[in-house]
Amino acid sequence: MEGLTIRHEVDESQLDDLIGLYQISWWGKHRTRDDLRRMLAGSYLVVAINDAAGRLVGFCRLLSDGVFRGTVYDVIVHESLHGRGVGRLVMDTLMNHPKVREIESLALDCLPDKVALYEKWGFKVQGSNFLHMSRRPANIQPPGAAGA
Repeated sequence: MEGLTIRHEVDESQLDDLIGLYQISWWGKHRTRDDLRRMLAGSYLVVAINDAAGRLVGFCRLLSDGVFRGTVYDVIVHESLHGRGVGRLVMDTLMNHPKVREIESLALDCLPDKVALYEKWGFKVQGSNFLHMSRRPANIQPPGAAGA
């Protein structure tokens, strides 16, 4: 996409941009600069999309052992660019990265309205033999969850 650049890091000057991206999500409103520094340091791979002004407008990260398992987290695009291909660019960049192609199994969690999007990269809703379990604070629950 014209005017956008792809990076695999978020520098200190972009932490406020990243906090701004998280503010549009139900799951990231509570994140702080210090949290983000630690999160980025612990991520196996980061995809950062910057606009022509250097503003962070798209992001995702991967946690992985680099061989058997990886989990995609925090796929997020600035609201002003929804529907303009930035999410596709984020995911294409992640899925085509050499470090990702070597991983046997990738997972991600998403709301039902995003399933068709992620199916484009081969993700499938798994059967009921395996259940995703999580432990979260009561104030960080998906929309529609009990107590949300």
